[in-house]
Amino acid sequence: MTRALVLCPLIALAACLAMLSASDAKAQKNSGPVVVELFTSQACSACPPADRLLGELAERDDVIALSLPVDYWDHLDWKDTLGRAEHSERQRRYARHLDRPNVYTPQIVVNGHIGVIGSRADAVQAAIRTAHEDPKRVPVEIEAAGKMFRLQIGAAEATGPADIIVVPLRSASTVAIKRGENRGKTITYHNVSRGLKLVGTWRGKPRTLTLSHDTVMTPDADRCAVILQDSQSGAILGAALLEDA
Repeated sequence: MTRALVLCPLIALAACLAMLSASDAKAQKNSGPVVVELFTSQACSACPPADRLLGELAERDDVIALSLPVDYWDHLDWKDTLGRAEHSERQRRYARHLDRPNVYTPQIVVNGHIGVIGSRADAVQAAIRTAHEDPKRVPVEIEAAGKMFRLQIGAAEATGPADIIVVPLRSASTVAIKRGENRGKTITYHNVSRGLKLVGTWRGKPRTLTLSHDTVMTPDADRCAVILQDSQSGAILGAALLEDA
């Protein structure tokens, strides 16, 4: 009799945990993938842990992890071989949206409106969980159609225009750093942005775009992401990733 009384609460607890897990999975599916952008630099000694973390996040189905190397540390005895001025400018825009006085590395921005130190795994995971709780996501799809790409954006209530941005990606780039703060290290960068291409505007109604391979991709990219981003606030409304593009 006593044994039965012990087992019943345990069974109830297990059932409750299973329901919570299913609820979390459903919430993540409904909210769509969360976009995690890492602003990093080969000249920054604090960045390698964040680069490794992004590599782990890139393995998750519920996350689109993007590495955006910046160029504003290039004066520190090493020019970032993957750095781009447009990444630095994108981070500066985020700083204005997040009301920050300056930019720094490593920084992770989640869904365009949550900024955290990129090497703090607990803070990054918490930001991802918070982003998954937002049900107001716009369906976004990208698929290859022969030598073209088809982008489909769903319908939703819109408070203003949103940018449709295509990001060609290099799935992995391994760099041997010869000078600067990371001298002697060989670091692998994951899902490295090879450009940010504005291809259209969305205003709440369904929209389909058919784009050429050269419009979407670059010669050194092997996959791509599409991001739907509020033009005013910077919040990411929806996103999709196409591997082996």
